[in-house]
Amino acid sequence: EGKNRAEASLQRAQALNPNVEVTADTEPVSTKPPEFFEAFDVVCVTEYRCSLAGLKLINDACRQKQVKFY
Repeated sequence: EGKNRAEASLQRAQALNPNVEVTADTEPVSTKPPEFFEAFDVVCVTEYRCSLAGLKLINDACRQKQVKFY
């Protein structure tokens, strides 16, 4: 079984700036409370399978806490 995009790109993303902690979370967005996203400075969604409702949940949580979302 192959890695998902977040896991596969983790090492390369970390190499861009070793002074920044990069993590990959493979759990479904629906399992995350809005407070989960406030722990980050930037949130990047890499899986195209994330539903529109999931993207909206992340966007709303990030906007509320002024976390950048890509």
